[in-house]
Amino acid sequence: MMSVSLATLQREKVGALQGRILRSVDGLVRFLRLNFMEFVPALFTGLFALIAAICKAPVLGLVMLGVIPVTIFLTIRQLLSQKEVRLQLMRSCEEIDGAVVEDFGGIEYVRAADTMQLEMNRLAKATEKRREMEVRHHFQMSLFGGAKAITRAWSTSLSWRSPSTWQSRDSSASATCWLSPSCI
Repeated sequence: MMSVSLATLQREKVGALQGRILRSVDGLVRFLRLNFMEFVPALFTGLFALIAAICKAPVLGLVMLGVIPVTIFLTIRQLLSQKEVRLQLMRSCEEIDGAVVEDFGGIEYVRAADTMQLEMNRLAKATEKRREMEVRHHFQMSLFGGAKAITRAWSTSLSWRSPSTWQSRDSSASATCWLSPSCI
């Protein structure tokens, strides 16, 4: 931070810069926490379930394996389509932070000039614009979530469609075992 050129720092509002730094640190902490608490355990659980399915019933394992590329494609498509929206949301949040900090710095002037309502309207317009962007973003994310759920449901219904075809190599396993996900 101390080695950044002053010209770069002067272009940004003080609140926007402070907000950007805070969100960057918070984002890194969330990323690490999500990786170790959500992603890695889910990855190992899925990997072990896939190995068990392939060992017990190779056809079922292939069906499960076929879902992976579709889900990865949908996730990558989701990330690419929403990259610009996320950046716009970040910038709008920085803009709001900067405006609030500027208003706090010049609160005496705002009161003396009786422009409090003008400042409130300006801030309300910026926050409403951000809210509309967030709602649109969440709706689009729900569409991708729905597509992933349909993919998982399709693979599940395909794997349960004919349990006798998923009969394991071990003849002692019953066909109804495959109706219970805990058997895998």
